[in-house]
Amino acid sequence: MSRACIIAQHFPHVMKKHVGRKLEVAAKRSWAVGLMMITVTLGGFHVYQMNIAASKGYTLRNLQVQLEQLNATVSEFDAKTAKMQSLATVESRLQGQGYVAVDHMEFVDVARGSYALAK
Repeated sequence: MSRACIIAQHFPHVMKKHVGRKLEVAAKRSWAVGLMMITVTLGGFHVYQMNIAASKGYTLRNLQVQLEQLNATVSEFDAKTAKMQSLATVESRLQGQGYVAVDHMEFVDVARGSYALAK
């Protein structure tokens, strides 16, 4: 006889159910409890990951808006720089300082040994 049956025969008031049946029920419950714990743990991890992804999404959206604003500012500065460096603007600023525009330009050929003389 097995030990469980011998104990059951000596102490019938303690073991009302068969030990094998108790082990079977305990094993089923342990699997159910284990699966529930794993499900709850994975669910919590999923919620944690979703919160992290959402916060990164909000941060990314804010950075994209800031990037668009900075690109608009750069475009404005590029247009302003092109306007300030245009030939007409430079000439008007130079005329304001007393310089006159050149009407006729002559170039000196340095390769032939020419020299420029002031008259």
